[in-house]
Amino acid sequence: MKKWCTEIYALCPVTNDMKVFQGIAVDAISPRLAQEWCLENGFGYCRVTGEELVGIIEEDGSEIKFNDFQEN
Repeated sequence: MKKWCTEIYALCPVTNDMKVFQGIAVDAISPRLAQEWCLENGFGYCRVTGEELVGIIEEDGSEIKFNDFQEN
């Protein structure tokens, strides 16, 4: 299953300006189904950007890891 990126528009707590922020990653086979999942599960404020998420960079102390989601 693919992971899809989402974005949300919200007020920045520092500047009080409307900005775009990263939303949740959604598992679905298509961007349309990912958006439907958001609407049906309380994440209707998220908009699927249509870009597939292929990895997440995690910082653990001084080490940075890349987790590959692509299936072999």
